[in-house]
Amino acid sequence: MHNVEHYAQVSKLFVCTFGSNMGQNRVFMAKRQSICYQELMNKICRITGQQFEISKSDLEFYKKMDVPIPEVCPDERARLRMLFGNQRNLFLRSCDATGKRIISYYPAQAKNPVYDIDYWWSDKWDPLATGIDFDFAKPFFEQFKALMETAPRSSMHRAYQFDENSDYTNYAGQNKNCYLIFDSDLCRDCLYSYSINSCTDVLDCFRVEKSVLCYECIDCSNCYASAYLQNCETCSDSYFLRNCTGCSYCFGCVNVKNKKFCLFNEQLSEQDYKQSIKKMNLHSRKALKGIQKQFWEYVKQFPFRAVEGYFNENCLGSYTSNSKNSFYCFDSRELWDCKYIQQAFGDCKDCMDCTEVGQGAELLYEAAYLGFPARNIIFSSHSYPNASNQIYCYFCPSCHDCFGCVGLHHKRFCIFNKQYSETEYQELVKKIILHLKKSAEWGQPFPAELSPFEYNISVAQDFCPLTKDEALARGYRWLDADPKEYLKSFYEIPDTINETDDSILSVQFSCVETGKNIKLQKAELEFYRKLGIPVPDIHPDARHMKRLTKRNLRSLYKTKCAVSGNEIYTSVPKEWGVKIVSEEAFRELIE
Repeated sequence: MHNVEHYAQVSKLFVCTFGSNMGQNRVFMAKRQSICYQELMNKICRITGQQFEISKSDLEFYKKMDVPIPEVCPDERARLRMLFGNQRNLFLRSCDATGKRIISYYPAQAKNPVYDIDYWWSDKWDPLATGIDFDFAKPFFEQFKALMETAPRSSMHRAYQFDENSDYTNYAGQNKNCYLIFDSDLCRDCLYSYSINSCTDVLDCFRVEKSVLCYECIDCSNCYASAYLQNCETCSDSYFLRNCTGCSYCFGCVNVKNKKFCLFNEQLSEQDYKQSIKKMNLHSRKALKGIQKQFWEYVKQFPFRAVEGYFNENCLGSYTSNSKNSFYCFDSRELWDCKYIQQAFGDCKDCMDCTEVGQGAELLYEAAYLGFPARNIIFSSHSYPNASNQIYCYFCPSCHDCFGCVGLHHKRFCIFNKQYSETEYQELVKKIILHLKKSAEWGQPFPAELSPFEYNISVAQDFCPLTKDEALARGYRWLDADPKEYLKSFYEIPDTINETDDSILSVQFSCVETGKNIKLQKAELEFYRKLGIPVPDIHPDARHMKRLTKRNLRSLYKTKCAVSGNEIYTSVPKEWGVKIVSEEAFRELIE
């Protein structure tokens, strides 16, 4: 995809985003481009029935990877990839090898064998024992499903050998004293957070890095002793900020830079500020909930940037940074010639339709949870670290030149978990691919029924939520709630942290929104006391979903800039009912 993506001629279409919510020095270099269609093709998604576009560069990429044009729209392709991952839901079960009680992200009823993470990586068992010959008389996915159900997998997906006292973490590594943090690395004393990195004493945060003592922060960097911040950088001792940089001792501010003692964007003296904050009664849960509603109504008075991103050249997406020639990409950094990417974590080149890839990812298509590094991989998932030349593989870390394999590690030249010589491997793979092309199976992503996870415990539920009825109607499985997790409790949580003693650690109370039981951790209580905030009465899962609703979408639609009237792409949810402006208009309004 080493060429410029072609889009419809719109004289002032915003296709490049520069300028940062989090970028150092807030360097803005937005520029306009006029780009026209060339050889655009329209397709109808076989799942949704909606039309989607195939551009010239798409066709070139498909040709380079020797894959057919997809029959499913980009959003549904992403949903299918995320269906094969479960990051945040953990279960107690038995190791199928040793009988030991373990923590796993596979529930007890999972069809595939699950081994304790330490045992799975050991040499105490033979992954090739599940190998089978490819049967040209049977459909490929029928045989692959059988392998998915017999090949053992690791109980957790993390760099456990580098962790310390962080057993209840997943898709994570190099953490210490952490509990229920996911997709997170290099953290200390953190709890109930997603996609945080290099943080200490952080709780209930989403995509936060290099921050200390922060609570309920979203998309923030280098912040300290603060709560309820969003899209902020280098802020400290502050509450309820949005799009702020270099602020300290500020409350309820929006689009403010390098200020101190500001209340709802108004400059106060230090004494007046402290008196005002004291009146806010931030130690009270009831008062905090009222302030949250008040602040959101205040935020909606300000114009919203169409997309979030910085230091990009010729890009279209949101929450993307330091990237070039990349389109419809979200929550990613350091992309080059990529398209339809979600959550790439750096150094990703020539990739399309990927979820959570990076750190040396190149030539990936329909791939997920790969990196450190990963190269030339198609229709594969969960094979990091260090994988290459994989086709239709699942959970094969440190494997190279493998086809249709499941649950291998440090293997090469394997087909359906069976070992071959290099020559045998190359000849048989060519024969199988030719066979799959004739049977029209080649190029089809993993069918939903092959996923080891029910829809509501998969990553798909976080970013593409469905109700049970909606999921079942689409043919997905659903894991019903365990009644034991919804036992009625009559315990009433004190309104302030000062009224809360250690006895709360011995009781179980119910989420006021979902009814799900909550058990407070000692480290969690200590954190609330340190910040002086009340114990929440909402379950951690519900708090996580609330944070997601406060962020922009992982999709784009066209609208008009509220200032210029020009057509722009945006990821701001329509239901917010806010004014949406282009990057240029936004900069002019706040500077």
